[in-house]
Parts: sequence; C-alpha cells; structure tokens
Amino acid sequence: QSAFTSSPVISDDAGLAIGGPLCGILSVHLQYPSEDLLALACDMVCMTEEVIAYLYNQYKQSDAEAMVFINKDHSEPLMGIYSSKGLKKIYSLYLKHELKKHSMHYVLENLKTIYLPLPQEWEKYFINFNTPADLSSFPS
Repeated sequence: QSAFTSSPVISDDAGLAIGGPLCGILSVHLQYPSEDLLALACDMVCMTEEVIAYLYNQYKQSDAEAMVFINKDHSEPLMGIYSSKGLKKIYSLYLKHELKKHSMHYVLENLKTIYLPLPQEWEKYFINFNTPADLSSFPS
C-alpha cells in the first residue's frame, strides 16, 4: 500500500468463497461494477506500454466480454481486459453456485472471449518472475 499512496488498494472481498486471481478480480468488480478491468499480474515485470496499448486498442474495437493473448497453446488470463458485463455474468454464476471452477481459464471459457495471437517477439514480456532467483535473470 505504501507504493500506491495515490491510488486505493482493494483487498480481496472476505465474502467471496473463491481463491486465487479470480477473487481479486471479482473484488475489484464489486467495488467498481460498471467499469471494465485491465488485469496485469504483478509478476510480469517485463510488460511494456506497447503491449498494453495494443490490447486496449483491440478491445475498444470489439464487443468482447474478455480479451487476452494466447501464447502458442495457452491463454494469458492475467494480462487481459474483462468487461463489466462479463464480470457481472461470472459473479452471477458464482451467486447461483454454477461457477464450477474458479480458474481464470474456466472464466474465459464462459465469456465471449477474444484471444489475440501473441507475436513471438512479445513472448519475453509475458515471463513470470515468481522468486528472488527468477529476478536474477531479469533483463537489464
């Protein structure tokens, strides 16, 4: 919280019986239900403004409920945009006990999702740094 003094920090909603990233995303949605949400994992430290701008511009030209990149055969759900309409749909499924899984991949399967092919030259921006040892390989 000390790093983001000018922005509110939203904690996971204790009323949600969900773990993982979906809990955080729905917690933000519950605070700002009419806003679309850009999700960016904090461990993607190489992400660039160029990639985010491209995603945003593609999203604005679509009617997608979610838009993420697909890297070879797997999606990148923690670098994507989720519409308020789509998040409302997921929250509704949760309330009706119809959200069978809490994974972000399952969420994407239940939304009108557009998968953007990830250019090979952008793959390096999607590397996850999860441990201090991972950071030692951080490109300078």
